[in-house]
Amino acid sequence: MTKDENKQIKGITYNHLNLPVKIPIKQGTQNWTISYLYNALGQKIQKTVANVTQVGQTERTLYLDGFQYVDDVLQFFPHPEGYVR
Repeated sequence: MTKDENKQIKGITYNHLNLPVKIPIKQGTQNWTISYLYNALGQKIQKTVANVTQVGQTERTLYLDGFQYVDDVLQFFPHPEGYVR
């Protein structure tokens, strides 16, 4: 898939592993970009959501061995019984 007009996705850029790297989205007057970063095995390690229209409005999510951080704040981590928030 390269675009989805129903969800206002204008074009998707893929890497050599056929994983999405950059997704531009237009919502009304706002332009957003979702960017993904992967390791050599194709595992997602970072997602960045940035508002191109309003500079500085960015959210970064890190995925590190099951630990998930949003803007450097731990959100949850794995536990033998599930996840801890």
